[in-house]
Amino acid sequence: MSERAVFLSRLEFSIMLIAGGIEEIACFPLPGAKEVDERQMIKAVYGLVQEGLLTVEADGIKLSKEMEESIASMKASSGYLLMESGDEGQPQRMIYPGNVAVILENTAGTGKDFRLSAKAQNEFWAWMEEIMEIPAAEAVSENEAAELIEINALAIHERELLQECTYPGAGLGIRLWIEKIKDRLGDVPCTGIRFIQNSSGRLCRDLILCRGCANLWFLWCDPDKDLLSGKENPVQIMPDAVETRKELQTFFWREVS
Repeated sequence: MSERAVFLSRLEFSIMLIAGGIEEIACFPLPGAKEVDERQMIKAVYGLVQEGLLTVEADGIKLSKEMEESIASMKASSGYLLMESGDEGQPQRMIYPGNVAVILENTAGTGKDFRLSAKAQNEFWAWMEEIMEIPAAEAVSENEAAELIEINALAIHERELLQECTYPGAGLGIRLWIEKIKDRLGDVPCTGIRFIQNSSGRLCRDLILCRGCANLWFLWCDPDKDLLSGKENPVQIMPDAVETRKELQTFFWREVS
């Protein structure tokens, strides 16, 4: 697994995907043939070779060993996670849960459009804590987390306010849900994660990580298949706990052998 973050232009990223057998990627527009001339293509390939990300062989270009696992994991992933912070200053992120968690960030404005990195499955939550700037805390069990909530009046009040933040609906976007939470709790750090299944493009789960006085709250909803039924989608609200993190990670990685 590559331990370094790699910065790529749209064209360089497109070349990397093609070399790994991926012709398109959701949500990120890649350059079409009419947008690229031969000189640009040669320059991009040369740059990737210089960075040690590609090798040029007699039968074509191939990914270096460093990047081969990451791109293969993206290709094999059963779905992808769209991350939304609710802060327009934060980059858009996509995560491909596979043999490794491949993280793709939109870094437009830096001269390169994408930042590609990979984390092992057991590093996923530590990375989430880092980007949300969550203070390090010892992991507790579900029962211990519930007991801590019940002796904390502020945490009980937060839970009551979160219970008022009903799911806005799959078609309305996850940012609206974050806005509803911030309207009730104030400007608290939140990160939204939307899990999309690759095979059908179906939205499987919307998840909000919300920082409260008792560390983290997890809110999630699994949208009904019948979006026209008018049935309200139930929201799960859980405090941070070892079992909760394991349940969510199992859900995201459930089809990975």
